[in-house]
Amino acid sequence: MSALVVVQARMGSTRFPGKVLEPLAGRPLLGFMLERLAPFDGGPVVVATSDDARDDRIAALARDCGVDVVRGSESDVLSRFVDALDAFDSFDHDTVVRLTADCPLADPLVVGDALALHARTGAAYTSNTLLRTFPDGLDVEVITASALREAAAHADGADEREHVTPYLQRRPDRYPIAQLDSGSDDGARRWTIDEPADLAAVRTLVSGAADPVRVPWRDLVDPSPAPGGGTLVPARATDDLPAAPDSVRDAAREWFGGGGQPFARVYTDRAGAWIALEVHDGRALATLHPESERERLLDEVRAVIAADRQIVELSRASPS
Repeated sequence: MSALVVVQARMGSTRFPGKVLEPLAGRPLLGFMLERLAPFDGGPVVVATSDDARDDRIAALARDCGVDVVRGSESDVLSRFVDALDAFDSFDHDTVVRLTADCPLADPLVVGDALALHARTGAAYTSNTLLRTFPDGLDVEVITASALREAAAHADGADEREHVTPYLQRRPDRYPIAQLDSGSDDGARRWTIDEPADLAAVRTLVSGAADPVRVPWRDLVDPSPAPGGGTLVPARATDDLPAAPDSVRDAAREWFGGGGQPFARVYTDRAGAWIALEVHDGRALATLHPESERERLLDEVRAVIAADRQIVELSRASPS
């Protein structure tokens, strides 16, 4: 699915003015975010900022990064998104992705996951924020262009204009909603930038990465062993996965929606056992190792996917 990816940004934050130009890993925060989004190939990325003079620096930075800019009302952010739609009306799309510049760790794979779920469910609004399983700061919202235009035409509350999507969230009977789950419980992690202390924490978080711009978000999650010694957790690129084929290792590196297919999700107990799920139309086909722990692994992965709304059925298990 192709989409117009709109990153909203402004200098006038109340709690942390100018935060989007603060340095992060040797770049302005917004530049860092745009570099992370560069691998996304599902449609154009545009920065939507205000027409206030103090946001000239944002527009200049975006253009220096090779990203188009749309400018409009500072307070009516919803109208800015419609302006972006209008500016790209020659592009064949009916979907808008909303990102915010105070979430510099935005991951193109998460954007891709959200778009895939949005297409599969036929939702008008898809988000990973209504029930937080991703860290706060990996926020992504996907909206059909028609729903966005209807919201802009009818929303009259100040919060609905400023925060773009409340009009849709409050009318699920008219605008069907899909929720993207991470498959893990990381909602308590805070990676968004609201205050200077948040920026300091994110700087520390990325400081240990060999390539902060390219590091997948799961490799920034604490690499401690799985709790309880046997509970499955999402695999990371550095995990030991004995006897795993390249497709499984690729999926562990890039998670759902990227890397070598067909395997899309890999879980491990970080003690050498793993299970990979090939996801098609809501069904998951499992491959696992070691075969001697088949029943234990299948029982555990059933519990994991029970809360994952992208997977509705574990169809069968194939030999490792």
